[in-house]
Amino acid sequence: MPTPPPIEPGVPHGAPRLPRRRILLAGGLSPLVGLAPAGCAEDGSAPAVAFGPPPGYAHLTPLRLNVADIEIGPPPSGPAGAVMGPAPIIPAEAMATMARDRLVPAGSSGVARFTIQEASLVRNDLPGGMFARGGERLVCALRCRLDLFAGEGGGTGFVEAQARRVLTAPGPTSPERRSAAADRVVRAAMDAMNVELEYQIRRNLRGWLLASPPPGVAPPPGAGGLGGPEEVLREDLPRQMGGR
Repeated sequence: MPTPPPIEPGVPHGAPRLPRRRILLAGGLSPLVGLAPAGCAEDGSAPAVAFGPPPGYAHLTPLRLNVADIEIGPPPSGPAGAVMGPAPIIPAEAMATMARDRLVPAGSSGVARFTIQEASLVRNDLPGGMFARGGERLVCALRCRLDLFAGEGGGTGFVEAQARRVLTAPGPTSPERRSAAADRVVRAAMDAMNVELEYQIRRNLRGWLLASPPPGVAPPPGAGGLGGPEEVLREDLPRQMGGR
């Protein structure tokens, strides 16, 4: 079975009320209703194979924002939220986890709204031979926006971040290999999104950031082999049993 490669709370003294974080509900339902569950494929194919826990970011330095409340919106609908299984990791769930782990309300007033604008995983068949499939091309596209609003009469600010990863998996496919490819491309896209979002916040919203402990800061875009907002990945052809 192929194994995918491994892929970041505090309140200032004197704050009049405890900052809080909210998940926005659509029609009273869970914000992730409507997405295919991680164990099932949207197209009815074999269930996804898990390759470890989903991405988490609590070990990284939190981005402490000078707001009292953070709202995390529901996943996108339509093509922007399409997930073609098998998908061990649902992109919108991973983005919501990133927002919960990284964005911390540490002020006494104001609100921040995190919107998942796109979180999709799309598969396309590659051309094959007469008697063999050509494999798949997987695209994971992520896009989000963070809006900040101060209290009455205060200022506003926003940033947007996006990341896209493409993985080409040629040759015969199996449920395990398809799951491994999806796991790899989503983790790679989330790594890039995490770095890009922090970069945009630190660059464009410096006035909204409160001091944080230094350890665990994410590297700048392009560091650590992340390849910037967009990168194309490739899998080698699977070895044939008894092949040379």
